[in-house]
Amino acid sequence: MDTRHELEQKSFEFEQKKLALRQRLESEAFEVTNGNIVLEPQTVQPYAFLSFNNNSGAVNINILNPTVNNNAITDSIINGDINYTSKDKQLIELFQKYTEGLEVIRLKSELEQLKDTSSPEDIRKTAKQKVVGFLYKVAPAIGQTALTVLTAYLEKLLTGA
Repeated sequence: MDTRHELEQKSFEFEQKKLALRQRLESEAFEVTNGNIVLEPQTVQPYAFLSFNNNSGAVNINILNPTVNNNAITDSIINGDINYTSKDKQLIELFQKYTEGLEVIRLKSELEQLKDTSSPEDIRKTAKQKVVGFLYKVAPAIGQTALTVLTAYLEKLLTGA
């Protein structure tokens, strides 16, 4: 029952993020098509190997350089205000490599709860314990050094030190 509820919650969050991203992209596309964003053509001279034999004039290539795609906006819509460090990304890769299905989502959610300093301390402690438990299960595959570094990182997240 808990797994089903968690899956429904994640599905709801996904749909909200998808809608917010779609609305933002549609808004920016509308601004581009209505001339609110000026697209400046850039003229580039072709390299010599692109020149045509017996060409009577210069060849110009115009490239429009719109700035509609903004990865920071997309990231903030998809990931919220949680920033992932390289260690976070390493943990997520381990979740994906050594677990399947809902377990990946559950472990990532635990990591996010641990990173969320506004969450109650007991919830953050439980989240840390679950991620550390996962790391101990996969310790033979990842090695003692990785286990030590990642568990120290998780402790640092919990204590804020």
